[in-house]
Amino acid sequence: MDRLFARAGALGGAAAAVPFTWLVTLGRLDLLQRHDLAGFYDAQAHALLDGHWDIPRDRLGFEAFIVDGKAYTYFGPWPTLLRLPVAALTDRYDGRLTQLSLLAAFAVLMVATVRLAWRAREVAHAGAPVGRFEAALAACFTFTVGAGSVVPFLASRPVVYHEAELWGAAWAVAAFAALLGFLRRPSGRGVALAGGATGLALLTRSSVGIGPVVALGVVLAGRALVLAARRWGRPALARPAAWFGLPPAGGASHLPGLAVALAAPIGAYAAVNLARFGHPWRLPIADQVATVIDPVRPHIFAGTGGSLFAAKFLPTNLAALLRPDGLGLDGAFPWVTFPSRARVVGEVTFAAIDPAAALPASAPLLFALAAAGAVALVLPRRWSARDLAPLRAPALGAAFGGVGVLTIPFVNQRYHADLLPLLGVLGATAAFGAVGRFVPRLASRRTKAVLACAAAVLAAASAAVAVALAVQYQRAYSPFTTDAERAAFVRFQHEVARRLPFASPPPVRRGSALGEPAPAGTLLVLGDCAGVYWSDGTRWYPIERTAATGRFRLRLGFPAGAAGGTVAVAGTGADADRIAAAPDGSGHVRFVLTSPRVARPVRSDPVRLPPDRTLTVDLLVDNRLGVVDVSVAGRSVLGLAYLVGPDPIRVAGRDDADPALDFDGPAALGPDHAPFCRDLTEGGDAAAGLD
Repeated sequence: MDRLFARAGALGGAAAAVPFTWLVTLGRLDLLQRHDLAGFYDAQAHALLDGHWDIPRDRLGFEAFIVDGKAYTYFGPWPTLLRLPVAALTDRYDGRLTQLSLLAAFAVLMVATVRLAWRAREVAHAGAPVGRFEAALAACFTFTVGAGSVVPFLASRPVVYHEAELWGAAWAVAAFAALLGFLRRPSGRGVALAGGATGLALLTRSSVGIGPVVALGVVLAGRALVLAARRWGRPALARPAAWFGLPPAGGASHLPGLAVALAAPIGAYAAVNLARFGHPWRLPIADQVATVIDPVRPHIFAGTGGSLFAAKFLPTNLAALLRPDGLGLDGAFPWVTFPSRARVVGEVTFAAIDPAAALPASAPLLFALAAAGAVALVLPRRWSARDLAPLRAPALGAAFGGVGVLTIPFVNQRYHADLLPLLGVLGATAAFGAVGRFVPRLASRRTKAVLACAAAVLAAASAAVAVALAVQYQRAYSPFTTDAERAAFVRFQHEVARRLPFASPPPVRRGSALGEPAPAGTLLVLGDCAGVYWSDGTRWYPIERTAATGRFRLRLGFPAGAAGGTVAVAGTGADADRIAAAPDGSGHVRFVLTSPRVARPVRSDPVRLPPDRTLTVDLLVDNRLGVVDVSVAGRSVLGLAYLVGPDPIRVAGRDDADPALDFDGPAALGPDHAPFCRDLTEGGDAAAGLD
């Protein structure tokens, strides 16, 4: 690879790493944070070290597949293999390695992208010197893949789903780059690299990994046809191979190596699936816990033959992917947001329709390059057929790798990652097979400088859109966003609007009850600042609560020697919801929830009492959203969502506390403030209207 080209690509990747790292650490610059749904691979690593594939069911939750009474995960084992050295030594970092894994996958993707771009340039005009314009193009292209695509969205939350998507896309791009290298200079090393990257892609995310498998199969079949045409003296047999840029004669066929490179990944995938589910390729979706507990799922998979994939889901996914109103513009920071939720096309049921922007709107530059690359490969132009034909096998394979995500009953921004290898191959075709071929020959130095600046501006604009969507998802729309994170983001939006004249605050309404969710991004002030809630278009989320909406700060004292039994610290009236404390004789206390709507008491882990035997407890009982939580020192020790009774909550330390409360230690209720709500209403931002 040319040194100038490599340096330019590295510069683009390094620039993209800045927003990626900030997002993946949630702005905290801590790479070992613990997150929900980030420990599947760690659990699998411990299981493999013990010599089996099954995992404790409670580690997988609703994602578990129950086969013969044992729980398995469907996620590919590659990220698990990365964790084996750590898991062999300690379980201390379980659930805390996803951020590091995402950064490693990002690095692989950036290196693979530079190599893919170089291979595309070699295909189009090998031997020509690399000029500054092409170097600038390499930097912009790599930056666009890393920061102007779905990649920042995958960094927004370090969860197992995003980790699988990013690793799958990274290894698929690496496989296509290696395959192009083999087509340019056939060698055993090239075959091994292509087969290895294909195997890793297939063992990470099979729907994406099938793309390199198809591309390898096309090359294997093409070279077999070339060999047959040469041996039997029938040139017509080699015509299909010529369309894919395979040479008509001469050189080693590498058929055995290609056959192994194709068979080994397929065999490895089949072996893993057989060990887990008793079949080489089927996924028993009917045996997943989510399918069993969700009453809607049987309707979703009706008529699919037990498969996750079905053509009936294609119209909705295509419409969501290419919708003309695929991006929302907002006056509030960061001024770009998700459009309204996609609508289902036809009489089908979807499992989930989450916030998702259309592909042309969320990755505009990469999508435009990919569209141009597709035209260059498909139209029967002489220059295209002669110079770009070797790019057709990777493009065809990448298309196969991306089509699967269009046939599942889910709409989510993260699934754009399955199409990232296709966008990369086609985008590199346009950027380095067409633009990089003709512009240096035909344009003046000034024109090339203008074009390079335009490419940089478009790359920066694409990155701004992609990062804005990632920030919105991370801080507001993700199901993994905490109430505190969402509240901090909304307050920040309000502060930005106050300081910047061109920014607007989120729209604010007032009402006496939550009612139906308002349009996404709307704030609701409940009553006389009893609480502030935010809508994502489908449900309400709390931004600020007071005692009137179930938020209390209590200071509870536990007399020395108190042990055995429970004492009530909070409860409702007629519905008999009761939150009690159960001190023991060893300096610990547990919190216990009992209710007619809960089958059995819910108990917290033991909480150590400080030397003065006094705890500051944040208690939440929100009967509007059906949430109960007990937190000590900022850490939730007991929390669940269930249908709380409608009566007001009574707490120890309050003058009007229910006499039935039997807490016998000193208790004090903290002050009740609503500063953000007062700021909203006294500033004149709130408008009437949601009663």
